[in-house]
Amino acid sequence: MAMDVAGTGTLEVSVSEKARQKAIDLLKERDLADGLLRVFVMGGGCSGVQYGMALSQEADEDDTVLALGQLSLVVDSQSLPFVHGAQIDFMEEDLKSGFTITNSNAPQVGGGCGGGCSCGARQ
Repeated sequence: MAMDVAGTGTLEVSVSEKARQKAIDLLKERDLADGLLRVFVMGGGCSGVQYGMALSQEADEDDTVLALGQLSLVVDSQSLPFVHGAQIDFMEEDLKSGFTITNSNAPQVGGGCGGGCSCGARQ
């Protein structure tokens, strides 16, 4: 799904049907049928940005909302550049299940390893 975002060009996010349906089901289970699935980034460090997801009742003023049929995705303004180009899926395996977010297009942050620390840098 692509959406024009003021000042940033086009925001593209791919959500698998399995992930979309699982998010819709979770929102209904928690009596948030009109709620949103919030996607955000945390930290950085040696492993780069970490993605997170949460159920939300409403969007904040600086959020971007993407309508995906019965599901609406919400992204805060600071996370927006890191979410552009992301693929969201839901995996179910024998011992674990959960949402996955991958994005090979996310901008790199920080120093030698991309996380803002000095690991890998010559002293």
